[in-house]
Amino acid sequence: MANNSPDYFNCGYILPFIPFPFPHGTGVIGFAVGNGNTKEFFGACLLDTLHPGKTYRIEFDYAQIASITPRPIAVYGSNSCTNLPYPRTTIGGGGTTANCPSYSPNWVTLDTLIPVLNNNSWNTYTFEFSPSIPITTLVFGPSCALLSSPAPQAYYGAMDNLRLSYVAPSVTISSSGHSCQNNLTLRAVFDSIPQSIQWYRNGVALVNDTTSLLTVSSGMTGLFQVKLNFSEGCLLSDSLVVVQPTISAQKDSVGSCSNKNDGALSLTRIMGGTKPYSFSLNSSSFQSDSSFTNLSPGYYQVTVLDSNLCQLQVPVTIYSYPMPVSSFSADTVCFGQTTSFSSTSSISSGSIVSWLWDSPINLNGKNSSYVFPQPGAHIASLRTVSDSGCIHDTTATIWVRTLPDMNFTFSPSPVYSYSPIVCFTNTSSPVVSQFWNFGHTDLGNSSYDLSPCPIIFPIQRSEKFSITLTGIDRYGCIDSISKELQLQEDFLVFVPNSFSPNFDGTNDLLFPVLSGIESLEWQIFNRWGELIFETDNIQASWDGVHSGKIVPIGCYPYKMRVKTTKGKIKEIVGEITVVK
Repeated sequence: MANNSPDYFNCGYILPFIPFPFPHGTGVIGFAVGNGNTKEFFGACLLDTLHPGKTYRIEFDYAQIASITPRPIAVYGSNSCTNLPYPRTTIGGGGTTANCPSYSPNWVTLDTLIPVLNNNSWNTYTFEFSPSIPITTLVFGPSCALLSSPAPQAYYGAMDNLRLSYVAPSVTISSSGHSCQNNLTLRAVFDSIPQSIQWYRNGVALVNDTTSLLTVSSGMTGLFQVKLNFSEGCLLSDSLVVVQPTISAQKDSVGSCSNKNDGALSLTRIMGGTKPYSFSLNSSSFQSDSSFTNLSPGYYQVTVLDSNLCQLQVPVTIYSYPMPVSSFSADTVCFGQTTSFSSTSSISSGSIVSWLWDSPINLNGKNSSYVFPQPGAHIASLRTVSDSGCIHDTTATIWVRTLPDMNFTFSPSPVYSYSPIVCFTNTSSPVVSQFWNFGHTDLGNSSYDLSPCPIIFPIQRSEKFSITLTGIDRYGCIDSISKELQLQEDFLVFVPNSFSPNFDGTNDLLFPVLSGIESLEWQIFNRWGELIFETDNIQASWDGVHSGKIVPIGCYPYKMRVKTTKGKIKEIVGEITVVK
């Protein structure tokens, strides 16, 4: 025991603040655990030496009377029993921090611990240590560390049932860093200090690797072990396997049309390495999404990076889908005819699945047709879509020929029923042939002449005739024009105003010129009103004779009542002069 008055309680004597019953037997040791002064220690000389490099364990039961801050306790060792008792203070004098064992060259601190703050109860604790020098003497008591607590009250601890044991040496290997980061380090973790250390890889000693730390070079894999050599023998650790992490992934891609960037790729079923993963395409910035879109055809490399910087390179090809080549043919037609469109589009492989004829046709299908609303040049567009979704557009100019400009005139105008003789003039352009239809079924109702003349219309038929001229130009375009010819209802009565009835063969007869007349009554008078000639024959004439003699020279009034072919009655009066 030390001279500084630790307490031994046995045979019934006990301080009231020490928990009872004791953990083992009938006696315990109590000591002051103060801060600064008031430190008490107890110890003993050992029956056998504790050897350097070996591990020892002291288990004990401890009760601390500390109501504010738990006080640390420690175990100290010395290589000579002559260093007891410690400290060499008078009984009752109390210890001080200045003469605490850790400040003495004859003592070393083997282990310290901080008990739990648990008044009036016993708890089991353990000191474990590997001495650096041979130990023949142990001392127990407060730690020499100064505490920051200003609490003035004294602290007291009681210890019982100390059990010293040898801990068989053990060794394990821990690791830090990672091989993918080129900072993988292996550490030999042991509880007994060996005389020497040797590292092994796949059963082969590693030259110059004889410390507790082993730096594993990049790409260095295999089974690693460490051997500890003691004076009594050696200890070989279990194997630690170092492998280069393998990341695997399944790839999927969608090709792209050559004129678009619509390819895509993605990685799925990513395994191995350490999550989370990030992904880079062709050394671009890393992202958390394993999918990439809007890609053009070509070769790509996806880098998979795990949280330890391990990488996987995945080559992916975005194939170029064959492009359809849009083309079509179309008729050149005359205005008013249907233009037929026929797709002649092609594709090197695969198939074309859709044809869209754009405005103004706006129809689907491989072939189409359309009637353009006016002649001239028109733009037609065709879009084809392949079975891979590739699109190609083409346009072409479609011509619709202008129809010939048909027109004609006729004369006379107006045309009278008493003289239904008409001449037609073709003013159309440009035509290479024409056909006339004069609107009746009698002979002479049609003609292929350029400008037919004369054309006689039947007056006994309809008074209106639809005249149609149809022309054909050099492209075969046909057009026609129709005009109405109206026979004006009228008649003609012309009576010459003089004649010379002298039988010389010239102008001897008086013939009325009649047209549109169905019948007549014709009377001629002398100056005294005497009727000298009368007839109802429309073919008759007057030879100037009355009562067997040629009438004298002079003026002779006449009156004619006619009935037209339309049934109308007209009266005409006038004078005739008889001359020699």
